[in-house]
Amino acid sequence: MIINLNKYAAEVAAYIKHAEKFVARPFHSRLRMTLEDLENGLDRRRPFKWRTAEAIRTIDTTRYDRRQGDNEPIFATIGFHASFVAPANHKSNDWTVEEMVTHLLIFRAGAEEEPVMHFHVDKKNADQLGPELHMQVSERFTERLGMKLAVPRIPSGFLLPTDCLDFILSELFSADWPREQSGAHALTTLRLAQLERARGFVAAVDAAWRKSLRQTPISVLQDCKFEPAIRLA
Repeated sequence: MIINLNKYAAEVAAYIKHAEKFVARPFHSRLRMTLEDLENGLDRRRPFKWRTAEAIRTIDTTRYDRRQGDNEPIFATIGFHASFVAPANHKSNDWTVEEMVTHLLIFRAGAEEEPVMHFHVDKKNADQLGPELHMQVSERFTERLGMKLAVPRIPSGFLLPTDCLDFILSELFSADWPREQSGAHALTTLRLAQLERARGFVAAVDAAWRKSLRQTPISVLQDCKFEPAIRLA
């Protein structure tokens, strides 16, 4: 997978600006540091890892999974790690995504010892089975139930940590997050970037289906690597 990190850094900055009010205050500096770490790695023009040293916590919410009324208070945490390979051409801003996984955990408010759900969005490794972009319940989560289970892996149309953040805020703050977006100065930039990624993903899926005429489309995606590489930004 290919990503223009200069363009993506602008996306990260815009997301931070608008998502910060949904992040618990003690974690604001940790959220901003994700942008600083990305920009520092980008400036060095060498392979680097980009990660959250510790997960970032949202504020509590009761307004999820219903249009009116309150549910039990919950919050989510988001943490990620990624590695990038620098472009061979020093004039290029296109980096190779070697690894990328974002962990999303949901907790009962006031009960931070054990999550009630832990899943991740992942780019599969070269020798791994499954869809190239997929979402799955964490093996660490199922292990506590007595079995370290890596399946099922559900094909995902998004991968970047910011898109995962967009997803979880849309789920947990179903009224407030869209309202925040409606006043976002950078919404056009974010919207167009997501649309370009979605179009690239759809084109890659269609190409994979056309190459495998003796399998059902669902079966094709369950063990798939897209060629040519998808562009994320």
